[in-house]
Amino acid sequence: MKFLRNDPTLKSRRRELRRNQTDAEKALWASLRSKQFYGMKFFRQYSIGPYILDFYCPTAKLAVELDGGQHNQCENKEYDESRSEYLKAQGIKVARFWNHEVLLDIQGVLAGLALKVIPSNPPSSPLTLGLNSPLSPLTLRGDEGGLKKNGVTLIELLIALVVSTILTAVLYRIFISHQKIYTVQDQVADMQQNVRIAMGQMTREIRMAGYGGNMLTIFGNVNGFTNIITPASDAITVIFADEVGELKQNASRGAQQLKVTDASIFNTDKKKYLCLNGLNNYVIHSVATDTITVTAPLAEDHPIHQPVYLVKAVSYYIGLSGGKSALRRNENTGGGGQPLSENIENLEFSYVDAKGDATANPPDIRMVKVTVTARTSRLDPDYKGGDGYRRRTLSSNVKVRNMGL
Repeated sequence: MKFLRNDPTLKSRRRELRRNQTDAEKALWASLRSKQFYGMKFFRQYSIGPYILDFYCPTAKLAVELDGGQHNQCENKEYDESRSEYLKAQGIKVARFWNHEVLLDIQGVLAGLALKVIPSNPPSSPLTLGLNSPLSPLTLRGDEGGLKKNGVTLIELLIALVVSTILTAVLYRIFISHQKIYTVQDQVADMQQNVRIAMGQMTREIRMAGYGGNMLTIFGNVNGFTNIITPASDAITVIFADEVGELKQNASRGAQQLKVTDASIFNTDKKKYLCLNGLNNYVIHSVATDTITVTAPLAEDHPIHQPVYLVKAVSYYIGLSGGKSALRRNENTGGGGQPLSENIENLEFSYVDAKGDATANPPDIRMVKVTVTARTSRLDPDYKGGDGYRRRTLSSNVKVRNMGL
């Protein structure tokens, strides 16, 4: 069955795709349009049968397809395979490239595309040149010292060698460019993971600020911090009750001793702030094996398996770790700040009250805006973005739901 080029029923769809090109399609089209590429005419959004191709060169019978991450999905892979089989049946070759290859190394992509349109075995290519080969210059001289008609001249041999050298250089460049792309991808993936880890941990604990009931009424302060949120532009400290275990047996109202699953987490110094059921708070008097004694009688009954919380004051700020800038988390219990995520170079906080206005007054804070900037671990000399480091900035607005209760 004869296949149809530029089916009129697909005209509006082709026009829409041209208007909404991806960044990768725009970059490649800039190098293919107006016969810039080896004098060959390319079309964008050209339909063959029922399929619309990203780019098509009728002279070379070559389709060029740019793929994003969605093409790794099973259903998209099956669609791409059936599409390629259809084009192959029409005698059309298909060259596929990833979007990030075009954006990061357009020259490497064009070099790979050149291999599809330049003949790989020129007629004068010296395939074998043994002493008895019909192409060997040493066997081409007759009685008069001339060249036989089936031989090759030195000029033709040199041209063939030059073409072979150019193709080898192109292949080597493609290999090097792919290695560089993979290295950059690994660094970018690590950077994105770092910024997500940093943001995820911080926002979870900032959102918990104030959870634990009347903590400051009972304790006065938690390891020197007298506000549920201690705000700063580049640091923050939040107080909240963190679940660390459960009761091993019932605890009656008026009692002062508790049996808990892991009493070793608590002490009578920096970890003496205990919370039961997220509401009732007690100062620890002593800890012995699995028994905790508090300084005041229990205000109500507490059944077995009820959650037990340690009230913490946790700080986040930027510091050094192994000579690198890192996000540090400090529970202010004497152990110092611990690195949470490396290559975090900037941390910013802003605070908003219930009316949506900026505030620096701790009791009025109802939302915290967090902005984290991470960078790659190593610089890329070919990256034109300032100092050679790639960066990612992530922001999140965190509603502090326990404030003002």
